[in-house]
Amino acid sequence: MTAIPSYAVGTVSIDAGATVVVGAGGPLWTSTTNARPGDDLVVAGHIVIVEDVIDDTHLEIDAWPFAAVPAGAPYKIVQRSPLRFAGAEASADVIKLVGALNTEGLPFIVPPGVAAPDPTLGEENQFAIQPSTFKLWLKTGGAWVFQGLYKGLNVRGAWDAAATYGANDIVLRNGSSYVATGPSTNNPPESSPMVWQLLASKGDKGDKGDVGSGYAATSATSVLIGNGSKTFVTQEGLAYSAGVRARASSSVNGANYMEGLVTAYTGGSLTITVSKTGGSGTFADWNINVAGDPGSGDMLSTNNLSDLANKKTAMDNLSVHGSDIAAAATVNLEGATGNFVHITGSTGVSAITLSEGHQRTVLFTGAPLLTNSSSLVLPGGANIQVVAGDIAVFLGDASGVVRCTEYLKASGGTITAASKSDQQTATSGVLPVTPLHQQDHPSAAKAWVKFNGVGAVTVQASYNIGAVTRAGGGNYSIPFITPFASADYVVAYAVLFQTAGRAQFMRIGVMTTSGIAITTLDNTFNPSDTDGIMLVFFGTQ
Repeated sequence: MTAIPSYAVGTVSIDAGATVVVGAGGPLWTSTTNARPGDDLVVAGHIVIVEDVIDDTHLEIDAWPFAAVPAGAPYKIVQRSPLRFAGAEASADVIKLVGALNTEGLPFIVPPGVAAPDPTLGEENQFAIQPSTFKLWLKTGGAWVFQGLYKGLNVRGAWDAAATYGANDIVLRNGSSYVATGPSTNNPPESSPMVWQLLASKGDKGDKGDVGSGYAATSATSVLIGNGSKTFVTQEGLAYSAGVRARASSSVNGANYMEGLVTAYTGGSLTITVSKTGGSGTFADWNINVAGDPGSGDMLSTNNLSDLANKKTAMDNLSVHGSDIAAAATVNLEGATGNFVHITGSTGVSAITLSEGHQRTVLFTGAPLLTNSSSLVLPGGANIQVVAGDIAVFLGDASGVVRCTEYLKASGGTITAASKSDQQTATSGVLPVTPLHQQDHPSAAKAWVKFNGVGAVTVQASYNIGAVTRAGGGNYSIPFITPFASADYVVAYAVLFQTAGRAQFMRIGVMTTSGIAITTLDNTFNPSDTDGIMLVFFGTQ
């Protein structure tokens, strides 16, 4: 006779009058095969019907009419719910299926998320598998014993921190291979033994191989530096072949060299068709080695740009119109993006930054005042009032000094100089003075003369003075080449007294815009010729 199956894993507790049975200490009712509505619950000698399976640890019953059942009480579920028997034929199928599943050789399926099979299930020597993890158990001595993973190996290549790995995935890491024992992401195999096992460790470094043929060589062949075919007697067994580029340089001075393509290498004889040289002379101390191909437009620094294909084009390429720079107290021309720039605005400029030897050409679009100083040296040492369109060239000198070497006015002329009117008003502080108008300033002498008046007049030196004439003892007429604007000019004089009885004083006669009459007097104030007299004239012309 077949016994009615039952389930009794764990313990329960029930409060008096409660409608919920609380389970503890086992998988309990994790599977519908453990408890179903309609099964009998046997606790403390009392039998009640299971109304519903709430979850793994709670069963619903009618209100418990007996004394409270403390925690840890044993129980048994008699599995005879009508839900288990839908009919005779279905019942037979179920019994047959359960029997087949409990037969040795058929595996027991473990649900996802469960750490191990239910110990109350399965027969001795029966296998249990968990498809979600590929884990395999064997029931031995009444307990499930973990056997490993039944998934085949999956080679994934080099380990990737961003990849997701599963059981039996194989990766390569730092020369060693590892096999995954479970799912993982960003767990370095060498430091994650919980999810990786070493499959094969990196082997020891192998023996060093034999040294192959090289290119380094020497030659004592006396060869003149020059283009064309050059042959050197050198070592045998080198790696040279036709088409390899090689360089032969003097061991004393590497600046003396020849370079080109190897055309032949046989029995220690190396022939190079030289296409590039440095230095000059004949040498017999050659070091020879492989060389790289020259790049497009290859040049030698020692040629100082003489190997440019088109010097004018090269210069044009270097001539760049840079971005505009705003006028400021200090203008930074060193930071200009080109060697020709526009300076905008009219803010006064008193300093320019430009490194020694660097040059910039500037076109002004505003009208700033350039202030001459020891660090900003302008033409003529005078300030320049810029006019829009003026062009200047600035050159950086030593010690932070910047010099304006050229200045071209927009009008096509030179820098505007002080006019006669500017000199006479004497108010401008920025206009340079030219020799033509230097004497126009109120402080400048307009005429001067030194002459001997004894007998015939002898003029020793003069400026803006015509022919001095003598009209009798001590009387002289002094004409001006450029007349004064009025007769209100000033005369300063000194009489040279060397001979007794000669003139010691002077009296001014008629003053006109074109000349002056004077009389020299002796110590009795009578007219007398003078040994010499000097006169200076100030005023407006």
